[in-house]
Amino acid sequence: MLQKLPIEEWKSIQLLFAQMFDRLGEVSIGSDILIFHAWPEYVSTSFSIGRDGKIHSSMPLHQMNGKATHVVFSEKLESISIIGLELEYTYTIPEMLIPLRTKSPPEYSNFK
Repeated sequence: MLQKLPIEEWKSIQLLFAQMFDRLGEVSIGSDILIFHAWPEYVSTSFSIGRDGKIHSSMPLHQMNGKATHVVFSEKLESISIIGLELEYTYTIPEMLIPLRTKSPPEYSNFK
C-alpha cells in the first residue's frame, strides 16, 4: 500500500526514509534533513529531502531540485514520489542496489 504523507508528518517520513535506504549506502537522518548517498562502487546516486520540503535528487545523466508538499513511499519502499504545487517527481532506487538490502553494508573509512 502506498503511504502518502504531508511534509508536516516529518517523524513518519524520517522513519520510512531510514527503512527505504537502509544498507544501500550512507544515510543521514537529521532533525531537518534526510540524505541518502549510494555506495560509490555500485552507482552514483543520491536523494535528499528537507523538513521545509526542499528536495535534491541526482543520478547519472540527470538531477532535480524542487519543493514537496507531500511524500509518497511505494509499498516495497523501492521508490519515493514527491508531490508539490508545480512538481511531481519519482525517485526509484536503482535495481543494482536492491540486493544489498539482504547483505551487510561494506566498510568505508573515507566515504563522505
